[in-house]
Amino acid sequence: MNDERLKMTFMPNTIEHLGVRLYSTIPPVIAELIANSYDADAKRVTIKLIDTDPSNKEIIVEDDGHGMSFDDINSKFLRIGRNRRVSDTDKSPGGRLVIGKKGLGKLSFFGIANKIIVSTSKDGKRNVFELNWKDIINQNSSERPVEYEPRIIEKDVDDTKTGTTITLKDIKRITDFAPRQIATSISRFFIIDDELDIIVQHNNSNPVQVTNEMKYKTLDVEFEWKVPADLSGFKDDYAHRNTISGKIFTTKSPSNPPQTCVASPCFPVRN
Repeated sequence: MNDERLKMTFMPNTIEHLGVRLYSTIPPVIAELIANSYDADAKRVTIKLIDTDPSNKEIIVEDDGHGMSFDDINSKFLRIGRNRRVSDTDKSPGGRLVIGKKGLGKLSFFGIANKIIVSTSKDGKRNVFELNWKDIINQNSSERPVEYEPRIIEKDVDDTKTGTTITLKDIKRITDFAPRQIATSISRFFIIDDELDIIVQHNNSNPVQVTNEMKYKTLDVEFEWKVPADLSGFKDDYAHRNTISGKIFTTKSPSNPPQTCVASPCFPVRN
């Protein structure tokens, strides 16, 4: 494919229902972008929360993954509803089990921002483009698919780096960012391990590393079992009994919202 344009074909009400209405708070949106970074084999994701100018807030998500070419942007990133499990494989180029499935997560950022700038570098070339929610909804069609052309800012500019930076502009949030609270909320979406570092920065200072411990500090624990120590009395054996370790908690009241994490770093199964 060698097209000079970027194109996104969609039903406008799809973006409204799966983006604007489904996502209205910051942590789930950032979690979706982190999931994309994980699938791109990133080892580090930095979330920058900028609110030095209250009228011009920004959220920047940077990763050091393998990035996208111009053709990748058209054939993968801008394809809404792409079944990755069919068109690609269950694993990333680096061997990770991919989290993304249908290519719908990218719609999430329109739930909190009106303008998105994507800068991505791969194979020595950088491409930068802009998605504008107001332009998208002005396509004057809710009953038939329309073709939206993102604004190209840079095309195939020489670059020695790899990775993707997504900047969310025209943020709908009114209050200032709360970096530690956001970091704690992000921790609930993932099982953090040494495959991926997640850092939250507020106005380019005071970085906070997202850890597993953050999610547990907010739990109102009622009972706790250590594995395998507290399960030694079980008569029934199970596979990998001697290699599984960790803790099992029960809380005094159900978590809100209830979530079950799967995979590593996991993504929540929404009930």
